[in-house]
Amino acid sequence: MAPKWTQKPIKNILLDINGVLYESGEEHAIEGSVDAMKRLVEHGFEFCLVTNECTTPKRLLTEKLNAFGFDMITSDRIVSPAPTACEYIIQRGLRPRLHVWNDILEDFQPALDRLRESGAGEQPANCLVIGDVMSQLSRDFVDESLEIMLKCPEKPQIISLGAGRYYKDAGRLRLDTGAFAKAFAYALDIDEITCLGKPSAEFFGQALNVLSAKTTSNQKPPTYENTIMIGDDVVSDVGGAQAMGMRGFLVRTGKYKPSDETDRGVIPDDVFDNLYEATDKIISQVSHVV
Repeated sequence: MAPKWTQKPIKNILLDINGVLYESGEEHAIEGSVDAMKRLVEHGFEFCLVTNECTTPKRLLTEKLNAFGFDMITSDRIVSPAPTACEYIIQRGLRPRLHVWNDILEDFQPALDRLRESGAGEQPANCLVIGDVMSQLSRDFVDESLEIMLKCPEKPQIISLGAGRYYKDAGRLRLDTGAFAKAFAYALDIDEITCLGKPSAEFFGQALNVLSAKTTSNQKPPTYENTIMIGDDVVSDVGGAQAMGMRGFLVRTGKYKPSDETDRGVIPDDVFDNLYEATDKIISQVSHVV
């Protein structure tokens, strides 16, 4: 009997990067993932990568994926938090304190240039942008960020480059961006955190826009209903996608734990050992692609 998720058309695929295409901290693709991506393209599926990666700028992330053999991936097929946050800051005229890796500062350069040109950069910061801060997690750096926000003459805003609790890196589980953002929110008595990564609706909306841009005039436009999300995070990837009306597949790579299949309040539409197995099953339903 065919799985329930095959009852709706399949046109588009969203994919996480870390833990799905490659393991964070390792310098090679997960076995079968390159072939899986090639097969998706060959069978006419449109795709977009949605990642909470906030230690590597989009330019270098694209180069890394290409070096791993993912020749089909270009930067315009990646939605990542730092460029999203940069645009958010510019649109709202915010003055950020960047609590992020130095490596991704280039993704914020348009916002920093705008502040310098307007002279607003001399004014106190009124928002704290939090990425993966392990490389800068000295007590002095954290305390300085806290003091800057406490001195803000207006209620500061916290912008989190994702809502993840933890991730897997070089075989170890590490606290993720969402955990640090919650800590700052508690210290600053801020009730609401602006999440500009998964699982926010705005972030998935950007991915749908990417898919729309790749759709020709004689094709049906992408919708959440004809899109599948594949990830190793049952909450941010699978649960976030399902909340938008997509189907969410969980893979047993990356930070996956057996308890993710039953104990996290999210029921994946299907679970596969890896990306290759997931795409093989999707392709077997190719008659549903419209």
